[in-house]
Amino acid sequence: MDSELKPVDEERFRANRFDLVSSLADDLAHEIKNPLNSIIINLEVLKVRVTRGEAEGALDRASVIEHEARRLHLMIDRLLQLLRPERATDETFALDQVLDELMPLVEARSRLARNTLAFDCDAALYVPMRRDLFKFAMLNILTAVHERLGENGGTLTLSCQADEREVRLDITAVADPDSAPLAPPSAEYERSLGVAAALLDSSGATMDALPEGIRMVVPRVEAAQGDGLA
Repeated sequence: MDSELKPVDEERFRANRFDLVSSLADDLAHEIKNPLNSIIINLEVLKVRVTRGEAEGALDRASVIEHEARRLHLMIDRLLQLLRPERATDETFALDQVLDELMPLVEARSRLARNTLAFDCDAALYVPMRRDLFKFAMLNILTAVHERLGENGGTLTLSCQADEREVRLDITAVADPDSAPLAPPSAEYERSLGVAAALLDSSGATMDALPEGIRMVVPRVEAAQGDGLA
C-alpha cells in the first residue's frame, strides 16, 4: 500500500474536521436535552416514591435513569473521540469497530431529523488506511446524503458488501412515499463529497455516485497484516 499512498492536505483536513465536529456538537446539544429531561423527571418520581416508602416501580424508574445516562455518556464519548488525535500512520483496522464508533452520532442526528437509520454491516472486515481519514470521509458522506433527506421523513441506509479484494459501503437515502422527494444536490453536498473523495484517494479508496447516495470502495486485507486493531 505504501507505494500507492498520496499526500493529504492536512490543513484542509483539519478545517473540515473542525466544521464536522462543530456541526455534530450543535446537533447533540439538542439531542441531549431529551435524555436529560427524562433523567430529571424520573429522579423526581423516584425521590417521591422512596420518601413515601413506595418500593413498587422504583427499580423501573432507576432502570430508565441508567439507560438514559448510558446513552448520554456514549454520545459524548464518541464526539470526544473525534477530537482526540490519532496516529498519522497507515494501519489496518476492523471496519465494524470504527463504524460502531460513529453510529451513536449518526443515530442521534437521524433522531433529531426524525428519520430512520438502517445499518447492515456486521462482518469483521479489515481495511488498510488511516482511521482518522476513514472516519471523516464517512462523516462527510453521511452528512451530504443526510442533507438530501432533510426532515421530510425517510431512511438513511448504510450497508456493506465485500469480496476478497475490496469492501463496498453504500450510503443511501430513501424518502418516505408520502413525503417530499430527496432535495437536489447542493453546493454544500458537493463540497462534502469533494473532501471525502480526497481523503479516500490518499489511501487507494474510491467513491462512486448511486441514484440515491454514494458507494465507497475500500481495499480489503487480512487482519494479520495490520498491527493497529485496538
